[in-house]
Amino acid sequence: MKLVEIYFEAIFTSDYAYDKTSLSKIYDRRKEHMRYQNYIDRFYSDLRAALTDKRTLVNNIFEKRVASKSSLEGVAPLKINIVFTNSGNIAEVNKNRKETYHYELGKIANNRNSRDFDFFGGILKSRCKDKKIVLVELEHMEKNIYDEIEYYTALRLIYLELNEE
Repeated sequence: MKLVEIYFEAIFTSDYAYDKTSLSKIYDRRKEHMRYQNYIDRFYSDLRAALTDKRTLVNNIFEKRVASKSSLEGVAPLKINIVFTNSGNIAEVNKNRKETYHYELGKIANNRNSRDFDFFGGILKSRCKDKKIVLVELEHMEKNIYDEIEYYTALRLIYLELNEE
């Protein structure tokens, strides 16, 4: 953690509880509940991705890579699925649309007050009635709305459970 703090301090601004003190507390509690281990795993994953991006950026700068037609030869073309429906067939559009929770999760991640949490957390609860982990973690967040570590470790577990990472 000391090396990361010295040489790669940018990682500490990339998530809500990514500071040395919080991460140390979460790491110490990683065996208590999967929300803490998940948060540590996510930190490691974010750190690896950020370091890989930095290394690629540095390599590109020093090697002065320029994209050429031959460098794109192995890349598969982008697949786009366009669905045509008439205006009266909303069921067909809804059937092909993936259900996401991104809006509600974004709201409870950024607006930490009880009124907003009650509203957007309530929407999530109603949409996730069959997802026990989500309901338990929302309850935990509500009880710990002003405890950054408890709030955001629970939120990260919800993201994982809903495949919104």
